[in-house]
Amino acid sequence: MSPQDRAKRMELERIAKLEAPALYKHAHEKLVHGSFNEASKEFDTLMSKYPFSRYATQAQLEQVYALYRSYKPEAAIGAAMRFLQQHPRHPHVDYVLYLEGLINTDRNKSLTRHLGIKQSERDVSSLSAAFQDFALMAARFPNSRYVADARQRMIALRNEMAEHELDITLFYQNRGAWVAAARRAQGIIENYPGAPQTAQALLIMKACYAKLGLTDQVAQVDTLIQANRAAFEAAGIKVKAATTTARVAPAASSTPPPLPEAESHKAAAVVDDTAAPNG
Repeated sequence: MSPQDRAKRMELERIAKLEAPALYKHAHEKLVHGSFNEASKEFDTLMSKYPFSRYATQAQLEQVYALYRSYKPEAAIGAAMRFLQQHPRHPHVDYVLYLEGLINTDRNKSLTRHLGIKQSERDVSSLSAAFQDFALMAARFPNSRYVADARQRMIALRNEMAEHELDITLFYQNRGAWVAAARRAQGIIENYPGAPQTAQALLIMKACYAKLGLTDQVAQVDTLIQANRAAFEAAGIKVKAATTTARVAPAASSTPPPLPEAESHKAAAVVDDTAAPNG
């Protein structure tokens, strides 16, 4: 064993022997300074050694953030779910739900982006889960400090899922599958109201109905198009031709949130060291 490895092992053994307050402080400082993997391991040690302490609960909360920032989405979602199950009345349940939304938003995104997977070929189930996470948080905690950002992210997620559906719709239209394309377009309008892609969906429905000779439906859709044209133009919405695969602007990337209030990364200790039990 090299001197460096021996020194590292001795440091780990020293940390493992710390009492709950000192161990939490050490792990928290790792989190503050961006050593998320190390912080996560030390939170695990704390929760294992002092499972019934107040520090263990705090470690559980910060563990979710540490795993999220360590790019371990599956582990982070699992940690978040355990926290919500074990502490349903915790004052920062809103924060954990918000984090779940961020984790689900980012899950698999970087991998598919680097591999160049097309929007229409991506699994958007995690985006749907993120939308539900944010929606649940906003409904349960309308006064939360995270609500405004969550609602903006819900809009971005709605648009991204609508774009996914629009790519599939264009795939069917470009291959002459008029019925399938019309149904997909109708689904965009029904499931993603307010999304920019609904403008293109209306045009696709009109074109497909025309190909199928459904003149009554063409007239009905055209009425909707005319009724909404001013709104589309005022919003600067540009529809795309059936042969293009151009996309609308991507949603803004997630920015890591701060830990809530007393749990802020700027805080030193969250609980009163003198009052907390040692395990």
